[in-house]
Amino acid sequence: MYRLLNLVSVLVVAGVFPSTSRADVTLGEASAFGLFVNTDIVDQNNLLNVLVSADLGPTPSVSDIAPAPFNLSASLASASVSAGSLTTLGGGTIVVNAATVDTSDTLDVTASSNVDGLPGSRNADATASVENLSIDVNPVSVFSLLNTANVFSFDASLITSEAHASGDFGALVATGNSVIIDANGVGDGFLTFSVLGVNLDVAVDAMGQVAPNTTLNITSALNALLGDSLGTDLNGQITVILNEQIPTGDGITSAGITVNAIHVLFVNTGAEFFNALGISIGDTNFVTGEIIVAQSHALLNAVVPEPSSLALLGLACTAVFARRRCRSAG
Repeated sequence: MYRLLNLVSVLVVAGVFPSTSRADVTLGEASAFGLFVNTDIVDQNNLLNVLVSADLGPTPSVSDIAPAPFNLSASLASASVSAGSLTTLGGGTIVVNAATVDTSDTLDVTASSNVDGLPGSRNADATASVENLSIDVNPVSVFSLLNTANVFSFDASLITSEAHASGDFGALVATGNSVIIDANGVGDGFLTFSVLGVNLDVAVDAMGQVAPNTTLNITSALNALLGDSLGTDLNGQITVILNEQIPTGDGITSAGITVNAIHVLFVNTGAEFFNALGISIGDTNFVTGEIIVAQSHALLNAVVPEPSSLALLGLACTAVFARRRCRSAG
């Protein structure tokens, strides 16, 4: 028996039987981007007639999967998309812009993970930052001269998101957060979105933070004051999700999170007119699509730890020794 144990020790030292198991955390994924725009202004009388199309990004963006460990970053001084068209059917404008006001970069993203194929706790992290953002969306038709305000507008000085995943098998955690500071700063305690010229406020704390998945569903029923005195009102819907957090995994074998600081969705969004007269004529054009600002994503995957080769041999030796004792006792 002692000879067998000595042989095992020699083989372990020689590396024939490794003394450790494989890594519990097998994958670390992280990605981030600053801006993504995918919106159209469509003629509702002919859904195949896209009058204005605005597409951007995602930009700047970074993404990778470990192992091997990585640490990536990207930045841009500015990013923008501006699309507009005016025809006999109308058209409209979609402008999304993040432009620097000094020499610093306006859009910054990072992604990293230290998953390296070895045992132990590991992490994956991502951040995204966008400064000086301006969003203006306005479909235009023959009736739109009755209300000159944009269907949707928002300006911000700073927007950030972060996503983190960490831990080991059985104890994986994913967390995230966002900071949104609009053009008015944090002093007033609100984020202000403009719909048909009417300001809609969402409360934020002194750091520019809002609760995860704070959602503003904007429809004509939300606020009777939308539009002007002629009765212009919103047609369709605008959904604004702030600090959007989408978690994945069970915390045992996987944990991940995707964080969108701002996610705006347009669902057949336009204007309708003459509500004050009880007529309600819908605009001939509407906006559809989405805008995402400052996305961060992090994910870890883990497996059930495998017993080491040394442990397996130890169990085998114990079994052999126990069997011999039983024979001797018999």
